[in-house]
Amino acid sequence: MRLPPACTALPLAAALALALPTSARAGDPDHCTIEAGPGDLVAQDRDLTVPAGSTAREVVVLRGDVVVARGATVEKVVAAGGSVTVRAGAVVRGDAVVVGGDLVVEGDARVEGDAVALGGQVRLAPGSAVKGDVTAVALRLGEADLKRAFNDVIGKMGRCEVVSKPEAARP
Repeated sequence: MRLPPACTALPLAAALALALPTSARAGDPDHCTIEAGPGDLVAQDRDLTVPAGSTAREVVVLRGDVVVARGATVEKVVAAGGSVTVRAGAVVRGDAVVVGGDLVVEGDARVEGDAVALGGQVRLAPGSAVKGDVTAVALRLGEADLKRAFNDVIGKMGRCEVVSKPEAARP
């Protein structure tokens, strides 16, 4: 059974809108903004590595992969249109969320919140730890593939404007 594109595109777009920390929901639907504060790392159309020994608050990558290196600590990490790898000895203090890719947690790495992959897999190596829930949704219906559908939507998004996070939204 093939679903018409309109039946799958709207739910996928809604799920993507909820997963990304953007404020494109009001006003122009083609305008995307990512709110970033001090200590946050944002990349678009490229990969990003959080270097060993460093600390970041929120890490957001659109259309690229994230690597949290050994000895690095991040509060939370989100990749849309890419994957996240948490290297051995790295720590994610909150959630690790991937849309349209895989989440890999190597041995001796920790995710202290939830580990989520929408349209991909969560791969936990022996010795890794996730304190929250582990959720992976990778659906294939005939030729329809959730990962491909997410990445089609993400690929059609233009570049997002990175704006300062409002003071009230900072912890």
